[in-house]
This record gives sequence, structure tokens and C-alpha cells, in this order.
Amino acid sequence: MPITKCEPFFIGLDGGGTKTDAVLFTSEGTVLRRVRGRATNPISCAEHAPAHLRACLEALLKDFGGLCRPLSGVFAGIAGGGLTDHQRSIHEQLITLMPNAASVENGSDALNELTALLGLQDGVVAIAGTGSCVYARREGKMIRAGGWGYLFEDACSAFELGRQALLLAMEETDGRGAATAVTPYIEKELGGTVADKLSELYASGMARIAGLAPCLTRAAVEGDEAAQRVVNLQARLLVRCICAAGDKLDRGTPYSVVLTGSLWQAVPMLREIVQSELGSSHPLLSSALPPVYGAARHAVMQCGQQADEVFRSTFSKTLKGTEAICI
Repeated sequence: MPITKCEPFFIGLDGGGTKTDAVLFTSEGTVLRRVRGRATNPISCAEHAPAHLRACLEALLKDFGGLCRPLSGVFAGIAGGGLTDHQRSIHEQLITLMPNAASVENGSDALNELTALLGLQDGVVAIAGTGSCVYARREGKMIRAGGWGYLFEDACSAFELGRQALLLAMEETDGRGAATAVTPYIEKELGGTVADKLSELYASGMARIAGLAPCLTRAAVEGDEAAQRVVNLQARLLVRCICAAGDKLDRGTPYSVVLTGSLWQAVPMLREIVQSELGSSHPLLSSALPPVYGAARHAVMQCGQQADEVFRSTFSKTLKGTEAICI
């Protein structure tokens, strides 16, 4: 179907601590371009996030009229972007970059998956990716539980699991802990012992530590008791956040928990532990589509338009047929 210059376009963007995924699409859900860029989390990538966001949007709108092209709606759900100061600064950047966008909204990346599955209804969403956080959405307001950042508390995040894996290896190295299956995985990944690579680890940043999470989860799946204890504890800490968020909704009413973040698929035992702790009255939901679909759906719905099953089907089909531009 040919695209006319005056046809209303929308942008949906999902930003995280490792990468950013953005799409340009029509009101019917036809994806015109997909761009995968670098991290835009304003906390873990504070110095470079604005430049990464700009580069992503420039690539998305190249050949479509550029940043000044009229747009019907833009939604950017970005990790760390739900905090008041960051939400304000990101919004200012978006409206400055795209002055002819009729409707521009932004917030936490939690909104992407929540909107993908529940539309604009109330609900709870649990993020377990590079970082972690749980939110309840009640009457349009997002209420946080946990996830105050890796320096303070990121229960069951890839960063925390990677950090715990390193701790197990360190404790084995200096004699405080028993030998575990984690240490060989860590040493293989690092290309040396934790003692040899300590300076490199301090300089490498959050994403590098998060990348070590599989060293812990593989060992846990293989039956390593120390690794299993860590995974179980981290899962239960996340459940506390989920319950605290659920309490912000109508008490006594069963609610679903929307899951988002790479760990839910990468570590199936995590989902099993959380479901067991919560019970059957709180089913866990996850979308077959990537989080950027939720951002796209939000962009349309914030303009008062429908984003129904036909929209979802069109988006899914055309997204698969669109080769992502990586920048």
C-alpha cells in the first residue's frame, strides 16, 4: 500500500539499559521502519542517553521527512524514565526534537508491556531485565514498588544476579565460601579469575555485570545449591515488590501480573518460583510481541484511537517483515 506524505504516522519506542527499539508505523498498525539503537536509560547511561535517543529518532525518520515531519502520536517508554525528573527531561527532549508531533507522551518502560496486554486498564507489571522494578497502574497513575536502581536495590535484575555470581566466585577464591559450579562459568566468561579481572570489572559498567547473570542461572539449573539459593532469594524479593504494588489496587481483588524483561524467558525457573509464591489468583501474563508493540499501542490509544486485534495482527505481520536498522 503506498504511503502518502500527509498520512498520519506514529512512533513507539522501548528504551532500556542495554538497547533501544523504536518503530515508525501507521494508524492501522503497518510498521514502516524499525531501528535498534543503544541504551537510553537516563540513570545507567546518563551521559550518553540523550545522544542515543536522538540518533535513534533520526534514523527512524530518515527518508520520511526527518525530525520535523508531522506526527500524530509518539510514546517513549524508557527504563528509568518514570522518575519525575527524568520523565520531564526526556519529554522536553522529545518535543524539542519533534516539534510537529501532535501528541507526545513518555514514562517508564513498564508501561510498554502493561499497555500491550491490558490496554490502559489498571494492573501490575514486573520488570526483570538489566534492571528490575514493579509498578501498579491505578487510574492512569504509575506507582512504584522496588527497583530503586542498581546502587540501592534491583531485586532479581540481571545486574544483581551477575553481581551475586561474582560474589560466589570471590568467596570461593578467598576461602569464605565453598566451591560452586558458578566459578568456572565466571572464569570462562571473563577469560581469567575474578582476582585477575577485578580492575576490568570495575571499569566495565552495569551492562557487563548484567551479562554475567547466565553464569549463575546455568549453575542453578544444573542443581548447584548456592546458585539456587541466590535465585530463590531474588525471586522472593521480587514477589514482595509485586505484592506491595498489588496492594495499591483494590484490596481483595484478584489481579494479573504482566511480565517483561529478558530474564523471564531466559530463566524459566524464575517464573515458576514467582507463580508458586503468588498463587493461582494472580496469573502471570507475557506478550508474544516485543515491548515496542506496547509503546506503539500506547501512542495510538493516547490519541483516542483504537488499537484492537486487527491493529495487533497488522503490527505483528509487518514487524516481522521489516528488517531492523541497527545503529
